[in-house]
Amino acid sequence: MRVRGSKAILLGVALLVLTPQAAAIAQGGPPPAAGTFDGEVAAAKAAMMADPEVALRHARSATSLSRTVADISARHIAEATGQWLESEALLRVNRPQEARTLVDRGL
Repeated sequence: MRVRGSKAILLGVALLVLTPQAAAIAQGGPPPAAGTFDGEVAAAKAAMMADPEVALRHARSATSLSRTVADISARHIAEATGQWLESEALLRVNRPQEARTLVDRGL
């Protein structure tokens, strides 16, 4: 039961962060630049279903880049987003124990 709650929390945080970005793209805004936090998040999401190993690499890059966010609140949300994507990719490549470690750390 705890893992389900953890996933819901991480998903909720991620949706708060990603919703403005998705709206900007839908309105014709430019896609996020590769090598940026937003770009790595977008690349991880795009690869998640087709190639979770690639998604995992992008998610880990996003988590690493989240540490450079200046605003402390935004940094925590960015880090949680990266960890959420990492844990999802780990589940998809059948590494649930590693995913759980990330979920527990996120809580």
